[in-house]
Amino acid sequence: MDDIDPCPAPGRQRARSEMDGLIRRLDWSATPVGARADWSPALQQAVAQMLASPQPMFLWWGEALVQFYNDAYRELLGPALHPWLLGGSGRTDYHMLWGQVAPQIDAVMTEGRSIQQRDVRLSVCRFGQDEDAWWDVHHAPVADSTAPGTVGGMLVTYVDVTERHLEATAQRRAAANRQFLTALDQALHHGTDEAAMLDTVNRMLGEFLGANRVGFAEDRGDGSACSARQYICDNVRGTGRLVYRDFPADGYAALLAGQTVHRCDVRGDLTLSDTYRDAHRAIGIRAMINVPILRDGRLTALLYVHWRRARALRADEIALVETVARRGWIAVELARSQALLASRGEPRRRPTPVD
Repeated sequence: MDDIDPCPAPGRQRARSEMDGLIRRLDWSATPVGARADWSPALQQAVAQMLASPQPMFLWWGEALVQFYNDAYRELLGPALHPWLLGGSGRTDYHMLWGQVAPQIDAVMTEGRSIQQRDVRLSVCRFGQDEDAWWDVHHAPVADSTAPGTVGGMLVTYVDVTERHLEATAQRRAAANRQFLTALDQALHHGTDEAAMLDTVNRMLGEFLGANRVGFAEDRGDGSACSARQYICDNVRGTGRLVYRDFPADGYAALLAGQTVHRCDVRGDLTLSDTYRDAHRAIGIRAMINVPILRDGRLTALLYVHWRRARALRADEIALVETVARRGWIAVELARSQALLASRGEPRRRPTPVD
């Protein structure tokens, strides 16, 4: 059977793709696999299979793990890695990650076993930006035609399962949020002491979100809001008093309109005033969510959640804080009404479940 030339010489066939052309032009004689004319049929076939695949594929060949990859894989590499990886040695280029990849390589190259990994998180470069993606990865041995019974290389195929992973993650988070809200409702249902109820809401929400400070700040009618109770973790500083004039004008307007204000990194947001950023720096806060509570169209209170470090704020987290603000403040108002009835000598009413 004639050898398969995956990258025909000029005049025989035009390069079918970018990687086809790069592989054809590279001086392979300077690598351990030698000149293309000397490649074994097994290596030629593996390269041809890799180049023809629409899935990202990577080929390691020989003891030095000489590297090949196709166009789909090339699209995942940033400029720092492409075309530098092509023709290099995996043992050299992956030395910093060797502890992670060595078990798969040994299983395939030494034992001839196929390895399947699911939901592997790998950073990729898409549209010039690095982003996380999740993959099902299949490591398959390639027999060495020059030495029967031995493995010449390893083909690695990547199937993008990011959408599946994110959907499953979203479902798990939604279930966890529902469980949290159920537990919070149960904790508040028979509560009658306002301070204890505020402590419960703040503590449970802070622990669930890994926040460093959580509190309800009630409007004082003088341009400020005073925190009645706070949950504080890791010695975050704070006075317990928020001054609205320190808020950005659009942020304060949003609160007055009943809109949630959130920032992933207050200190790094140059659109904010120095005063606003300095105020958060003074209390050691970088990320925050402020949820306003309106009564009769007036800003009555707000629930704030603070983190010491900058962090991405997911939509489901923001929605959860908004729900907790609504339910928690209703519970506080119920406790106050019960206390008022008790002060008048009237019988307490059984609280209704909060919405």
